[in-house]
Amino acid sequence: MIEERQGAEQGYRFFVLGLRQPADHTDPSAGTFEQRLTLLHTSVDRPTVPGQRGRP
Repeated sequence: MIEERQGAEQGYRFFVLGLRQPADHTDPSAGTFEQRLTLLHTSVDRPTVPGQRGRP
């Protein structure tokens, strides 16, 4: 987790997550990049539904 941001609607928690991945899975010397994700959490009793937006 990179951070938990304040300002989400009441009853929600807003997280910014980071995932470091290899740039080339077949060549470890190619380096890595960080993919950032956001998560709007309501409850552990509710399902997590992924969504995507942005550039491919």
